[in-house]
Amino acid sequence: MEEPRMTPFETQVQLPDPQIGSSIINFSFLNSQKEKLLSDFNQKRPFHYVVIDNFLNKPCAENLLKEFEDTSEWSHYCHYNEEKKALIDQNKYSKSTLEVFESLKSTAFIDFLQHITKINNLLTGELEEEGANLTEVKEGGFLNIHSDFQSHSTKKNWKRELNLLLYLNHNWKSEYNGDLEFWNKNMTECKVTTVPIFNRCVIFKTEAHTFHGHPKPLTCPKDMSRKSLILYYFTKKDKNIQARPTDYRARPYDSTRKKILIRLDSFLVKSFTYLKRAKILSDMRAGAPLKLINKIFKG
Repeated sequence: MEEPRMTPFETQVQLPDPQIGSSIINFSFLNSQKEKLLSDFNQKRPFHYVVIDNFLNKPCAENLLKEFEDTSEWSHYCHYNEEKKALIDQNKYSKSTLEVFESLKSTAFIDFLQHITKINNLLTGELEEEGANLTEVKEGGFLNIHSDFQSHSTKKNWKRELNLLLYLNHNWKSEYNGDLEFWNKNMTECKVTTVPIFNRCVIFKTEAHTFHGHPKPLTCPKDMSRKSLILYYFTKKDKNIQARPTDYRARPYDSTRKKILIRLDSFLVKSFTYLKRAKILSDMRAGAPLKLINKIFKG
């Protein structure tokens, strides 16, 4: 089966490009657009999402790029379903980066999210616990189509509700193969793609069927990379949430071999996830065997 042509993405709301300002997020403009964003979020398919351009005050967005000047000590995630680097340790973030995260966790922003998504009592935990991070993907890197884990790593009755992705890529082009893809719940068709351009924010619902990723290996110049900030939002439930690790899926036109290896690697990731949550295995210790198995798969 041939790879189909992707559906182009339409930007929902574009904030004014603030060169100078006192706030990190332009709340006054966001709040003026709440009703439109509410309508957009709840009407979009294949699942609920919204996209906002010029999301941060521009100097704040530019400051985030300084974190990517040296990623040599970042965690390297390399297995059959993804290859990327991530900085999770909040002790290594600069003051300006922590201020951005705190703004995204602030009462004002959570009130805004609750209005447009109609999800009440949204929560965020400690950055490291909830998986918040800065991510870099270089030439050849990718992230296969998947739906995300549904529960908090330590708070077992917290259900993950929303993903927030903030892209930080100047002069990015679709031909670099880094477009974010949204697939339907049956994994038969890519419904939406969006270019991860600088200061573009994507917010979407986290469910078992919200399949997304950027599965094509990047072809960007060697001096470029696909950069993003990631944050999750949760709600607290009366009962513990059943642990449901990341679920990777093959595309319909992937080869039979690739489909088998995607499912096998997905099974291994799930197994290691359960061990990590039981505190039998650390994230770094889980990564080593996955890297080795990935070499065997590709060999």
